[in-house]
Formats: sequence, C-alpha cells, structure tokens
Amino acid sequence: MDIMDYLDKAMHIEEHLAECYKALAAWCGPKYAPEMNKLSAEETNHRNILNVGKNYITNAPDLFGGVKIPEADLDYGLKTIPPILGSIRAKKIDLLSAFKELLELERGFERVHLQVSVEIKEASLRELFKGLSAGDRSHIAALERIVKELEIGVGPR
Repeated sequence: MDIMDYLDKAMHIEEHLAECYKALAAWCGPKYAPEMNKLSAEETNHRNILNVGKNYITNAPDLFGGVKIPEADLDYGLKTIPPILGSIRAKKIDLLSAFKELLELERGFERVHLQVSVEIKEASLRELFKGLSAGDRSHIAALERIVKELEIGVGPR
C-alpha cells in the first residue's frame, strides 16, 4: 500500500474511533464518560497528526520510498469500525463487548503505527509515528482496565 493510501485510511479510522468513543461517552454513564471523551479527543488529535504526516509527503516524498504498510489491520479496521459504531449508537451491543471490540482495534493500530515508525527514514516523522503508537498503548491500557472492571462487575452494564 502506498503511504498516501495508508494515511487516508488511517485518518478515516481515527475519525471513526473518535466517534465510537464519543458515542460510548454518551452511553456508559459518569464513571467512564470523561475518559471516553478524552479518548475521543485524542483520536481526533491522532487524525490531525496523520494529516501532518501527509504534509511531509507532499514536501518530501523521497523520505517515504519503500515504506511497507501493514494493510491487514487497516483493512480490518475500515471494515469493522462502522458496524461497531452503529451497534454502539443503537445500543445493540453490551458495554463490555463494545469495549473489547475497541480494545482489539487499538491493538491492531498500535502495531501499524509502530511498524510505520520503523520504516520511515526521517527522524522527526519517525517520532511522530512512535508518538501515535504510544497514544494507542495508553488507550489499550485504559480499555484493558475498563474491561477488567466490567468483567468483575465494578462498572456499569
């Protein structure tokens, strides 16, 4: 996959993830709503960071020659997120399942961002993608904690 296609797909995914977290914030009650709103804002920020990457490509396309993009996680996300978002909005999925679905998606996107950071030649842009991966890791940690709380019955159902 070419880097511009990757960035377009990744930006689309980040936008949908932001919507998922926003929908969960409206549904999950006061215990998790602030955290979901924070994750939503961070996903919007991730989208903006990817747009910065897109500007790099326009100005210095040679820095991206030969970058290998893992398509499977991106394609899975593009296919999976819209139905998850629809299920969350319609409350056709229980909270625990919704959080588990998003947790798996975040794990996949962390792999993508980390792999892209390894492939990129330019140091500051490489750090940008490492930052996205670190952001995904913090989302994973938050979702793992919430899933654990819901599984033991501490959070809302």
